[in-house]
Amino acid sequence: MILKKLFNLIKKEKEQNNINDNLNYVKIPYSEINEDIKSKIRDLEKSSEELCIKYENKYKDLFEKAGKRNLELKVARDIDGDEIESLTDNGYLEPEYRSMISFYYDDGTEESREFDYFQTGIELWYYSTGYSRYGSGTLYCLTIEELEKEIEEILYSLLNYD
Repeated sequence: MILKKLFNLIKKEKEQNNINDNLNYVKIPYSEINEDIKSKIRDLEKSSEELCIKYENKYKDLFEKAGKRNLELKVARDIDGDEIESLTDNGYLEPEYRSMISFYYDDGTEESREFDYFQTGIELWYYSTGYSRYGSGTLYCLTIEELEKEIEEILYSLLNYD
């Protein structure tokens, strides 16, 4: 029984971490990370910051009318799950660096009032070293138009979620 639970836990973790199977991402080994890739990461994060402002402004009133206050979209950066406000896109090769578009709002529950309540996100870049010195990254590889569509789909879903 314990072995089965452990197996299921490992399987679930593997599925969650295996975003490379998703066609929205491309895996990039450390040896292939060059100035062009660095520029793409920075451009993607910068464009995403602009999209966050655009869609937060567009949907804020709709969320308010639905009783979902304080909508916030932002590019969040973390290392191993710890969000660090001072972290910039220059840290993209730090082990376990991740940038993502994060969606937050206060849904009226005690939990969301106490914390900045993270609802969901779109991962932009993730760099993992695993157990080695050099790792690999996964980069969102769709167009900005497709990213905009994905943002709107998530906002629509969150807006209509009870």
